Amino acid sequence: MKKLNKQNQATLQKLKAKSKINSNARMPSIKSIHKLLNEVGIQHRYEEETTNIVERRTGQRAYVNDRHEGKKGKLIQIDKPYIELDSSDSYYSLNTFGYANDLLDIINNKLKNN
Repeated sequence: MKKLNKQNQATLQKLKAKSKINSNARMPSIKSIHKLLNEVGIQHRYEEETTNIVERRTGQRAYVNDRHEGKKGKLIQIDKPYIELDSSDSYYSLNTFGYANDLLDIINNKLKNN
């Protein structure tokens, strides 16, 4: 198993803490996850700045009344298996438990095979 640098070991520990059910641990930053994935050798796409587009609709109407830029964030996308972490997405913080588990599976598989 590959030995990670101290910063990436800390990121891995944070992911492990976040992966536990009902954990109050914080999700590591997208940038620190990017660095960990680079060291482990997992191919991914990283974007320093993404923007969520907010659409407002009135009632049950199908058309959009207003469209504007919302929250800014960072993005990591892994193709196999497909995972997309976008901190500008309004639902990102609701699913960090799931993201942490998925990332740990990918990282642990990669570390075992090296």
